[in-house]
Amino acid sequence: MNSDWRYRLAHFSDSIYLVTSKVIKILLLSHNKSIRIWQSFFNIFNKNALWKKARFLTWPLHKIWTYYYVKIVKRKKEEYDIIDSTEGLQIISGNTGSGKSTLGFDIIEKDLLLNNKPWYVNTLIEKPRYYTPLEAYVRFHRYIPFNKVWSDYKMKLQLSNDYGGYLLDELHRIFDYRLNQTNEYLSKFVPFRDYSVLIRKHIKKIVGLTQMDRLDIQLMYLVKLWHKPRIDIGFDYEDWLIETGLFRFKIKGWFIDTYVVDTSNPSNMLILYKTWYRKSSANFDYFDTYAFNDVYNHLPKDNPNIKYS
Repeated sequence: MNSDWRYRLAHFSDSIYLVTSKVIKILLLSHNKSIRIWQSFFNIFNKNALWKKARFLTWPLHKIWTYYYVKIVKRKKEEYDIIDSTEGLQIISGNTGSGKSTLGFDIIEKDLLLNNKPWYVNTLIEKPRYYTPLEAYVRFHRYIPFNKVWSDYKMKLQLSNDYGGYLLDELHRIFDYRLNQTNEYLSKFVPFRDYSVLIRKHIKKIVGLTQMDRLDIQLMYLVKLWHKPRIDIGFDYEDWLIETGLFRFKIKGWFIDTYVVDTSNPSNMLILYKTWYRKSSANFDYFDTYAFNDVYNHLPKDNPNIKYS
């Protein structure tokens, strides 16, 4: 007898929990059922007549709801990175030191990091990095020179959709529009122009880097957006505090002026669309600042012991 009341006392809290759980379950089921019945009366998808009446009955409160809904949607759209979310041909231009090459590297590294998609590159802009699964040094982005894809008036290689896009460094070296009537220029330009019209149906994105403020007029017609970056370099506080303790500076991001192209005004084709800021996400330890430094290696070096007349 004594053991019975001790048992009940020891499990009294369990009994309360079981009863409470049953009550909560009944309340939840009833609440969900009530909501489903309510939704059947005010159903936008079934075009229920009561839905329209309900909208009028919520005035003026719905003015506040719709205002903040639009604000939230607009803010989300503005948070999209313009470069990442735009398909087609885009150009990044600027003088030496403006940050166009680092911005180009950040674009391909961000796509690799977030979407697991490497890019095609026409220069060895990426340093080899150690990849543990293979126990070897690798480059993730595929190096293919421009003329291996477009030359001799034809496209020689189909670019795969397994890659996020094609980054074309030093585009002004490929297309010098002052030479646009020469056979060498046209043999590259014609197939590239034809492919540029259909980029969105194939590889989706091509980003060109150049020091010039314009391209051939036919390419200008195809450019979706034109970007002019200004690099933002700051102190690497996290590395100093947590990692190495070194006083180092790093690329924090870029202030970017983005333009749309207005071909109706030949004297000034770039019309400012938006000024915005892009935070960096790449590890620039793998960025090779000396890409193209071997472009003249095929030439004999000057011998200071030889006199030229």
